[in-house]
Amino acid sequence: LAQMAHERWVHEKRSKGWTYGEHRDDEKKIHNCIRSWEQLSEELKAVDRGTMIAIPEILGNVGLEVYRL
Repeated sequence: LAQMAHERWVHEKRSKGWTYGEHRDDEKKIHNCIRSWEQLSEELKAVDRGTMIAIPEILGNVGLEVYRL
């Protein structure tokens, strides 16, 4: 799920004119994470994984539940 979320995020950023660059620059629409999942450091992958791990708790806070199919 984390990889899919990252790929969706990259697609969204690119569709809005953002490109890859070593250093993030919001004014120039340059971001250092606009690259494939395989090219991300383990530290950056952990950010995406953390987001996915938090989903059940976030949904629980609004009265929803996640069930395994």
